[in-house]
Amino acid sequence: MADFPYFLKFNSFAGQVWYQQLMRKDRIARYLREFTPARLFEDNEQGAWYDPSDITTLFQDAAGTTPVTATGQPAGRVLDKSGRSNHATQPTAAQRPIYRRGDSRGVVNLLRWSEDFSNVFWNKVRSSIAVADAVAPDGSFTAQKLIEDTTASATHYVQRPIAYIVAETYTITCFMKQAGRIFSYLSPNSVSATSGRVTFNLSNGTFVAEQGASGSIVTAGNGWYQCTATFTAVADSSRVDIGPSALSSGQPVYSGDGVSGVYIWGAQLQQGTATPYQRNESTLGGVATGQDTDLRWLEFDGVDDFLETALPFSQAPHMVMMGVRSNATITDLVGTGNTASGNGLLMLYEGRVRSHVWGSELSTVDSSNSLTPSASVVAAQIRTADSIVSRLNGVSTSAPLLGTSATSADSLSIGTRSGSEAPGAYLNGRMYSLVIRAALTSEAAILATEIYIAAKSGVTL
Repeated sequence: MADFPYFLKFNSFAGQVWYQQLMRKDRIARYLREFTPARLFEDNEQGAWYDPSDITTLFQDAAGTTPVTATGQPAGRVLDKSGRSNHATQPTAAQRPIYRRGDSRGVVNLLRWSEDFSNVFWNKVRSSIAVADAVAPDGSFTAQKLIEDTTASATHYVQRPIAYIVAETYTITCFMKQAGRIFSYLSPNSVSATSGRVTFNLSNGTFVAEQGASGSIVTAGNGWYQCTATFTAVADSSRVDIGPSALSSGQPVYSGDGVSGVYIWGAQLQQGTATPYQRNESTLGGVATGQDTDLRWLEFDGVDDFLETALPFSQAPHMVMMGVRSNATITDLVGTGNTASGNGLLMLYEGRVRSHVWGSELSTVDSSNSLTPSASVVAAQIRTADSIVSRLNGVSTSAPLLGTSATSADSLSIGTRSGSEAPGAYLNGRMYSLVIRAALTSEAAILATEIYIAAKSGVTL
């Protein structure tokens, strides 16, 4: 592949070095913005690129007849995006990793069933919910109408009991749209003896903040507004209330007509100030749909899950780079191995990344830094008659390549090692991305790949 071109030297004026550096930084920045691992294979290099964030490359069966369409489904076939057709498969159903989708922040939304207020998680107080009654802000037909009943001089809302931490700041957000009622409100019910409330005008996008809770409102298109109430909890046992109001301010007590209300969608309660909305349901565990924090991965069970591809590791040099989160300190991530020592093996060993090659002699090197229990970008590189390298989150550690270090021609396993010997330690964790390139790879290309994989893995380098 072509790396960064040389820059013209301007020797006829002062400041030439500064100008060259400025040009180079701009070129590098544009290169990295445009880069995908496909550029590693532009000159027909052998290798593979597996990208679970592209759900169109995932199939539930090894034959590739049943596509993966939702989180929680097995991945029996993962297509290679390098153009070399080195697809990874697992013919045994019980040994297939699971496709997952989640948020790099973890679960920040404390309100489950955040898009389904008909669920028993939400209490309906003098109100009812019409399911799938309107187009939601994300374009799906999942918005629901909160309909007031006919009770006179009363509030009409949905609510969820919450155990707050006293003196902590919280933020409630909910997307709302008028449906017979112009005004709506959010109440944390934990800011003063009189509960606290922010009332919103859904016709002109304004709000009235009252009783200790501060509010904001921003348009979300098609008549929708994202309404926000931020407050400091003064009671540990309280609730979240969401409802319509017939009043522009004060207590939302009125006589309902049994028909009017507001459309609601995407409720969120979180500690601290507002961050991008995260869908939270029991089957998802927190997904920030359409946001930079939205991640996809394959989850390996640490017992027997693995994938295999026909790509051999017999061609050196080669580079392996992976976005991974491991729940174990000793794990074989990627490799071949027809001896107990293993050939062409990238593994986590006692919390460090180990590159492990067995030829006429054993060559091995551990990363200088230890892994934390979070996502990481790990890499190994074997340079012909030169060195073996381990990288962890951009930090490189190298050692001499010893003896005749040709790697095994066995098929490559992902999530353990392959070969005539028993498999190694299975991966208990997540694979966000995997790139394998059977060619000497420059530092510039390695850096670009690491940055790309880091974005797919929720890692900050």
